[in-house]
Amino acid sequence: KAKTPIRDSIAEIMLFAKQLQFKPNTIIDVGVNTGTPGLFEFFPDAKLLMIDPISENEPFMQYISSLYDDAYYDVCAASTNKGELTMSVFPSYGGSAVIEVVGRQMKSVDRKVPACRIDDLVEKYGATGPFVIKVDTEGGEMDVLGGAVKTLEQTEILILETRVRPYLNAPVLLDVTDKLRAWGFLP
Repeated sequence: KAKTPIRDSIAEIMLFAKQLQFKPNTIIDVGVNTGTPGLFEFFPDAKLLMIDPISENEPFMQYISSLYDDAYYDVCAASTNKGELTMSVFPSYGGSAVIEVVGRQMKSVDRKVPACRIDDLVEKYGATGPFVIKVDTEGGEMDVLGGAVKTLEQTEILILETRVRPYLNAPVLLDVTDKLRAWGFLP
């Protein structure tokens, strides 16, 4: 009896998409931190757009950009609206979250960061679909996607980290899947 392989990593998902002959024009990584292994490697000809609000993560985005011909990054918090947000920044930078969306975390320091919209960055860099979007923003995923309404219309693969139990003000899995269904996505 044939067993369906489990695809539980980003690399396995992207390899599976490649095996199905899917070819994205643009891959968007929101919440880059030190990098997202497996997200870019299978599609070296795709445009890469990286977005992360923590300035200490900029060297990682610079390095990743140096590996690809058509890669760009912005140091900003992807959000529904442009402007400025307050981040609750962890000492290790990973796990940092937008206070206005998720809430303040213990052992963190508040920091103002610029806020940007994915739709605006797609236009700025001349990115085209089909898109793959990965979002890992510690509970701010729905706020991020609120600034990507036009981009989502051409998005074929959407990879989101989401919560299965309550955490500060972050939406839980069922709330996320309801919103995604309204936007035409199925988990």
